[in-house]
Amino acid sequence: MAYRFSSRTKRILLCLKFIGLANSASAPISASWSKRTFGPDGPWPAIEINIADNQTITIYPGNQSPLAYVFTDEYCDNNLTSPCFPAQAGLYNVDESASVSPESDSGFWQSYMSGVDVESITYRFRADTVDFQKGMPIPNVMMLPMNASFAEYPDGTWYPLSVGCLGLGSARQGEGGGFFSTTNATNTTNVNTSTIPGYLSDHEYISSNSFGMHLGSSYPKMDGSLYLGGYDQNRLIGDVMTIGHTSFLAPQVALEDISIQVVEGASPWGFTTRDGLLRQANDTISPDGLLMYVDSCSPYFSLPKSTCDAITSYLPVTYNEKLGLYFWDTDSANYSKIVYSASSLVFTLQPFNIDNSTKSENITISVPFRHLNLTLEPPLVPTTQQYFPCYTGTERSVYTLGRAFLQDAFLGANWDSDTEWLAQAPGPNVRDASIVEIGAGDISIGSSSMDWKESWSGHWKALTPEEAAATTSISPPIPTNTAGSGIDKLPLPAKAGIGMGVGVFLLLLGFFTAWKIVQSRKQRNKVPTDIATDSEETPIEKPQLHPDRISSPSPYQMEDNQRPIELAQCEIIELEDTQIHDDKKTNSIDNFSVSPEKPTSMVD
Repeated sequence: MAYRFSSRTKRILLCLKFIGLANSASAPISASWSKRTFGPDGPWPAIEINIADNQTITIYPGNQSPLAYVFTDEYCDNNLTSPCFPAQAGLYNVDESASVSPESDSGFWQSYMSGVDVESITYRFRADTVDFQKGMPIPNVMMLPMNASFAEYPDGTWYPLSVGCLGLGSARQGEGGGFFSTTNATNTTNVNTSTIPGYLSDHEYISSNSFGMHLGSSYPKMDGSLYLGGYDQNRLIGDVMTIGHTSFLAPQVALEDISIQVVEGASPWGFTTRDGLLRQANDTISPDGLLMYVDSCSPYFSLPKSTCDAITSYLPVTYNEKLGLYFWDTDSANYSKIVYSASSLVFTLQPFNIDNSTKSENITISVPFRHLNLTLEPPLVPTTQQYFPCYTGTERSVYTLGRAFLQDAFLGANWDSDTEWLAQAPGPNVRDASIVEIGAGDISIGSSSMDWKESWSGHWKALTPEEAAATTSISPPIPTNTAGSGIDKLPLPAKAGIGMGVGVFLLLLGFFTAWKIVQSRKQRNKVPTDIATDSEETPIEKPQLHPDRISSPSPYQMEDNQRPIELAQCEIIELEDTQIHDDKKTNSIDNFSVSPEKPTSMVD
């Protein structure tokens, strides 16, 4: 489609084109975090996305997967639990989507949680548009709409699920998220799909097919952080583990050991460190460690029962065989001393590189007991119950470090270089965001200089010897430290709003300046030279972009030899009669087939 403008309009558009050059560079895209928390086993932070035109869904951010697992409006019809928990996070209505693809010919099911068994019917793929609420829709994201899926716990009981999970790409996929076949009355076609960071990278919204995430926590309150194409450097502390990958079905790390450590103050146990807990009662675990998945779609750290028993032998808990979880004895004086103390459960990890590439050194991730006092709610239990999130699983469960672990760990990936990263995350006293882009070829990232112990100051309690020896409960810590000040303390959506407002102001300033120049010329010329032949000025019709163009790079993308031009430098010049064309960008997608292979099960 072509649009023809008067010469005066062409002069204005040329000036605004130069203004656009200064604002077209790619930059990391932040997720929109919900103000609410979710799940009957956390609660947990989650992000908000838009599916299709206007369906807002709250969903857990996942990691290495090309799929988006979402609950449909039929889910509440297929379970009798009241309330219907997925409805609280938003349900996907296929019938109300104008952009959804036909469903796939063949069925598929693979649990979106590696650490908890999910019983389900076989589903058919769909593809639909996903937007991170940034006005950058990603078409044809592969989805698995779920209407009859339930979590199965060790006693065989099925429980309804509550929130879906969004895959953030996978190794060796590029932009393509796979493909599936669909057949109508006349022929069979393949629906090529997109991964979210892959599509945004391919269309130059972000610099690489990558992400950086720290899940955050509900209590103590700490906002989550998720960027596509970059990461917040202040969400990493100390050494960064580098993991090489070739498959999203492969485990990421080998767990070398688990220990209890007192970081500050007197010990509620009588010791400062207790290590060897991984193999304390199980000498059959390999000397090379226990292969683990790191999965933010799963809630717990799923471990052999022998390991969970070794850890909990130092805690006032009781084992619930029905759920395979450990309930805190909140009446015990040791309960408050442990969950408020400046102490942690420490995981020693080594990268598992499936391609036998060079391994980085071991790292340790500390999860304070402040984050291990989580809450079970209906339908998992009749009434609210505090619990310790070591999960013994079933014979089909897979060893996994889930959201309980990721409260205190940074997870990132660059799928362009088949690399993942894992590092210690800070406590609630996190510094203001320091956003760093990830380049397409990057295989390493940098961490901050923050002191991890200081990031927890005021949010845990360094016990006095008297408190450690007390036979009564102690009071919780009173937070004293906060991070940042002024605008930097605003939540990211507020910062983005301020930035958007500044951008709109500059654009309006450009229009106003160009209009003033034109008006000045009109005052100098009694008879304008570019009036339409009917003696009335023809209204300028704003060009409407083709829907496919919305996700394409700016038509004024800055070339390597161009530089931003200030508005004050913009000289109004005459143009020859020209046409502005609505050209489409064509992109190829490399297809791959998704394997339904089931990972190795948990073995005690």
